[in-house]
Amino acid sequence: MSSFSRTSAAQAPRRPSAWRVAALTVAVLVVIAGALYGLRVGYLFAFDDELPASPGNSLPAIPASVHVVEEGQRCASGGCWWEIVLEAPAGLTLSGLAAELGVAEENCTPGDFWDPREHCVGSLESGGHLVVYDSRHSLGYSALGAFSAARVDLSA
Repeated sequence: MSSFSRTSAAQAPRRPSAWRVAALTVAVLVVIAGALYGLRVGYLFAFDDELPASPGNSLPAIPASVHVVEEGQRCASGGCWWEIVLEAPAGLTLSGLAAELGVAEENCTPGDFWDPREHCVGSLESGGHLVVYDSRHSLGYSALGAFSAARVDLSA
């Protein structure tokens, strides 16, 4: 009789098959990626008002005839945004300047996978100037309301 029997072969530890190892590896990577993405989105929404503003890439080009009073990043309790404060040239109203620049009404676009915050570009009149802004904020947050409340009168 042979020294090997069927019972000894059945008792030997089985190595996991290659597809099981691959499936387990993929599952672990998906869980880790999902957790990291969840942390990123949670961070964006939890600290939305503390994050720096978008770089202002979406602000319109300013014609040479328009005087730029002030330009840069501003922050208030509702978050940070980029803005350009403009003075309309003679013969052009602030609403006409806003229409010419394409920012007479606030234009918001939804975020993307990496940054789900809403991106808005618009304008408002403040102290005889046109304030054009570019911001990112959480959905359901009124950017125009925050800018109106945070603006100071520049005519003083």
